[in-house]
Amino acid sequence: MKKRTVFLMIGLLMAFTGSGLAGNTIAYPPDDPALTVAFPEGWTKVADPDWDKGIIVTSPDEEIEIDLWALDEKDLQEDPNLEFSIEEVKTIIKEWVVDFQAGPIETFVSNGIRFVGKQGSGKSKEDGSPVKVSAYFFSPDRKTVFVLMYWGSAEAEARYASELKAIARSVNKP
Repeated sequence: MKKRTVFLMIGLLMAFTGSGLAGNTIAYPPDDPALTVAFPEGWTKVADPDWDKGIIVTSPDEEIEIDLWALDEKDLQEDPNLEFSIEEVKTIIKEWVVDFQAGPIETFVSNGIRFVGKQGSGKSKEDGSPVKVSAYFFSPDRKTVFVLMYWGSAEAEARYASELKAIARSVNKP
């Protein structure tokens, strides 16, 4: 994915002041919030059934998926350079995408939060269609590290560009 997509992802996370997202702001994790993020009306938000510290958000047509989860504090203490977590993300991508080609590591700051990650593209294992994937690590409170993954086609990304920008802008500290 290009830098344009990075900004779409950022928009996926930061403080949004428009009325379109105001009613769908969530604090995450719910028990001790480290961030807030807002999602558009009609987007589905569910707890990740495979990971008790994650949420999955999908566009109304399910063409865009955003996965957000907090890394385990114990794992972070044992692996402060995130090497295990990075490998875990690679494994997740390999489960769903073939011929994945990632770009260089990217770093940016949004709403005072530093994001580090990679973007790339490949083909869906389900149907062979082209898919874009990005994975970013960030810590809004300098204690909890989160992973934000994005999955979607170029067409869906174009269709939901304004919503993705608004989501990115909504990621903020509580």
